[in-house]
Amino acid sequence: MVQAVGVDRTPFDIRFLPDESVCRATGPLGLDVAAARAGILLEHPCGAQGTCGRCRVRVRSGSAPITDDDRDQIEPHDLDEGWRLGCRLVLDGPATVEVPPLSRSLSGKSFGDAVAPERLTRPVVERLAIVLPPNDLSEGALLDRLSSACGLGSPPAATPAALAELGRAWTAGEPITLTLEGHELVAASRGEVRRGFGLAVDIGTTSLAAALVDLSDGGVLASGARLNPQVAFGSDVIARIRYAMERDEHLDALANSVRSGLAGLLTGLLDEVGCDRRDVVVGAVGGNPTMLHAWAGVPIAGLGTAPYAAVWAWPSRWKAAEVELAIHPNANVFVFPMIRSHVGGDAVAAAIACDLDRPGEPRLLIDLGTNTELIGVSGDRAVATSAAAGPAFEGVSIRCGMRAAPGAIDLVSLPGNGRVLLNVIGGVPATGLCGSGIVDAIAELLRAGILTSSGAMRKSSELPPAAAGYGSRLRQIDGQQAFVLASPDEGATREIVCTARDVREIQLAKGAILAAARLACRKLGLALDELAEVLVAGAFGNVLRKASVRGIGLLPGVEPERIRLVGNAAGVGVRLAVLDSEVRHRAARLARHAEYLDLATDAAYQKTLLEALALPELGASDGGGGR
Repeated sequence: MVQAVGVDRTPFDIRFLPDESVCRATGPLGLDVAAARAGILLEHPCGAQGTCGRCRVRVRSGSAPITDDDRDQIEPHDLDEGWRLGCRLVLDGPATVEVPPLSRSLSGKSFGDAVAPERLTRPVVERLAIVLPPNDLSEGALLDRLSSACGLGSPPAATPAALAELGRAWTAGEPITLTLEGHELVAASRGEVRRGFGLAVDIGTTSLAAALVDLSDGGVLASGARLNPQVAFGSDVIARIRYAMERDEHLDALANSVRSGLAGLLTGLLDEVGCDRRDVVVGAVGGNPTMLHAWAGVPIAGLGTAPYAAVWAWPSRWKAAEVELAIHPNANVFVFPMIRSHVGGDAVAAAIACDLDRPGEPRLLIDLGTNTELIGVSGDRAVATSAAAGPAFEGVSIRCGMRAAPGAIDLVSLPGNGRVLLNVIGGVPATGLCGSGIVDAIAELLRAGILTSSGAMRKSSELPPAAAGYGSRLRQIDGQQAFVLASPDEGATREIVCTARDVREIQLAKGAILAAARLACRKLGLALDELAEVLVAGAFGNVLRKASVRGIGLLPGVEPERIRLVGNAAGVGVRLAVLDSEVRHRAARLARHAEYLDLATDAAYQKTLLEALALPELGASDGGGGR
């Protein structure tokens, strides 16, 4: 990030396409800063280190010197056409820059279907209208009379802000709408009861997601997602912890960026529904420990150094104004409890949404992500752990990887005779591979005999007879074997390949997850094949093919009918906590009850990890299609 200091220059404009938005600068300005000022957030999966090539932009006009990182990450002919790394580009004069979807796209997250009626029998907040007669000193203060009219038994707790609202709202003989949460007066307004709303928020390392919920029936009225602005400070939690440790003000920058991102997201939801922020009277938030600490403005250094201790872990209830959440300032915001430094409130929310805390047969939840969280249950025991899977499942570190945005290949099939069948999100020309696409591709290459169980990609001359038709798609790229999935001749925007290095990245990710799953089950006294159900959550938890999950050896021995893809279960759990007070109690019990398995100190982890890296032998897993 480069900016001029103390330089007086004639202002110039940086124009962004296709938005037609403009940033005015007065001196040399880093493109990521200029884009943010224009309301555009660039992807920085590598933490703006210039090593991933995922923030490519095209300079249509203006001076754009080529850096060494540009040469390392971008082909010469693309450099000639104006392509540069956004994180390395510094502009010192007028320019027009095209920012493609690959560098900024983000898909939304679901907050679940309709809520069962029984979920609404223990509402978190109650809204009711009362009419009080004129003041009578013999009946006590206004708050005393209110408690009597509501049948509370004693005056409710109330902040000065709530009391001020009550005082302004009361008029003798006129109705007042009260919002109560337990034995607390949250809000008061004149008139009959208006529609009330709740806010569910899922703070992810990469994305922010939120939903406005109708408190009368639990329905999701509007939901949306956007890139977490903190990506400008690093792509993962470790990078952001390091950034926060550099200077005290950096923690403020992290907190301000995520709060600003949530404010922008919420403004859009309020506009979509057409409601006032003061009618949003309750909230719930889930996220991993680093994200929750950073959002709260609480130091995160302890999460990055042994023994990786959080400042707090138990469920919390904060006022919206305290964390600058743009709903009713006196609304209570429930923050999901964390189990340990790498198993956070998002995992607990997902577990509650999947009823993992209810009595039943042995089950395992796997919340796929850069930091994959796992919670297994058997009998009255729960074991939680996490695996450092890396960002491969999100398309990062994959040669042609991208997020699940228009242009991403999300399904791959190799039916034989040299044919490749693909599905591309949005029905547009293929641009790259998202997480489900790379998992599909590797499972299909393995099934076809193009990959060996070690992960090696065969040469054309080494293919088994049934795969001979695919020989023309195998080639060497930068000294490694690669399989061409799509080419410009086939309608793709560029040649899209799966390389031997891509296979290795997925092996490392799936090996870390499988090792964690095996050790969590071992702590419960189980083997993987004894699980009655495995629930797979995460951003692409609804588009993965079960056969491919098993095909790469992520869940060996677990039949497809025992695998359930549950999508954004964390978002569903957070929404339920907006509505149902019992959900909050269940979350607290699970977090308190769960045993934590620290893989870093587990003597069996390294051996188990090495064993888990291998792909299944040809024919050892079911192939083809079903979900």
